[in-house]
Amino acid sequence: MIQRATTILLAICVAFLASEATAQTTVYYQPTPYPSAVTNGIHILDGWLPSVYYGQTFQKDDKLQIGGWGDNYRTYIQFDLDGLPASVSSAELDLYAYPRGDSSTLVNFDAWSPNSAWASNLATSMTWNTQPASFSLVGSYATSSVNSFWGIGMTSLYNSWKGGSRPNNGLALMSWTQNNNFDVWRSSRTTDETQRPKLRFVFTPPVTVPNFKIPLPRNIKWLVTTEVGGWDCAGSAQDSAHAGANYFSVDFSWKNKDSSGAQVYDSPNSGTLIPITPAGDGQVAEVGTNPTSPNGYYVVVSHDPGHNVNTGFSTRYLHMKNLPSVVVNQAVAQGSTILGYMGDTGSSTGPHLHFGMRYNNDGASTTNVMYAVVSGWLMKNFQTECTGGIPSRYYMSN
Repeated sequence: MIQRATTILLAICVAFLASEATAQTTVYYQPTPYPSAVTNGIHILDGWLPSVYYGQTFQKDDKLQIGGWGDNYRTYIQFDLDGLPASVSSAELDLYAYPRGDSSTLVNFDAWSPNSAWASNLATSMTWNTQPASFSLVGSYATSSVNSFWGIGMTSLYNSWKGGSRPNNGLALMSWTQNNNFDVWRSSRTTDETQRPKLRFVFTPPVTVPNFKIPLPRNIKWLVTTEVGGWDCAGSAQDSAHAGANYFSVDFSWKNKDSSGAQVYDSPNSGTLIPITPAGDGQVAEVGTNPTSPNGYYVVVSHDPGHNVNTGFSTRYLHMKNLPSVVVNQAVAQGSTILGYMGDTGSSTGPHLHFGMRYNNDGASTTNVMYAVVSGWLMKNFQTECTGGIPSRYYMSN
């Protein structure tokens, strides 16, 4: 196995996609965690299972561990796969190893694919005796050092999940020995976002992808309140405005801060104008002029060379404060042309920007081409994170 010590730009997954041509690229998917009470829209389930202590129940804390000292610990981990590449030339699970701080030594381990679902057991807490009974071997590995990421190759398994030939039951990691041997990794619940588990993909995008930017003022962090796919910190129901053809859309709150944590813009309700600019160069395809329609004042920009929203990429900007500043067929420049200002017209409960992306006028999770990068973030990674039931994850525009 090859060590992969990965530097993560902007403390999350970075993808490099060429805008000039379709070429092989590397992307990371490092989802945010949800509190245990949330049962919908979960992106990652991870934890460790003890054979003797802790009531033999599945433990969900800030670590993942395998090994033992007379007892036995196993790690289980499962990612959601919606909106991720349909087929890849390389897939890898990267875990951040760190020292346990005692006399134990590291241990070799096997990665297995459970032959039955285990996530459903978490509703009543999976126990050692109710874990899956059979597994298929994925590979054998060794974490031979700490304070770095280590990769677990799973290319064939991932492609079989996405292709539908095998159900996505995640992975189970099991140590070879339990003689004061332990491997310990960071879980999705660690406070250090850079050290959370992630998937690494190498693949060739099926289409040329523009180099998009967050369509808000640069070098500022913006709070995400509703994520790609339509889930938020309430966790009870999917927002229909982020479903179907609008799966690849995200709500950016007006709440913002600079790199030092200071707020830059006040709420639009106070009269502050927060400009919305195109995510990429293009041409205005639609302008919504009815503030009482569900979208309120809005703009659609085509990024297709033929300026047709039914072919190529297009982006959508909803709930503007006032009548948009542009007209249909107007050429617009990324980050330079002001489309309008953030507001809450239409079906909106507060000032925010609903930003959506489509390809061939379809933004569903099944389009299999939405691997675009927006300001250094894989589009799928625009997710909410919840602290006390309140959104708390900000993303930097650049």
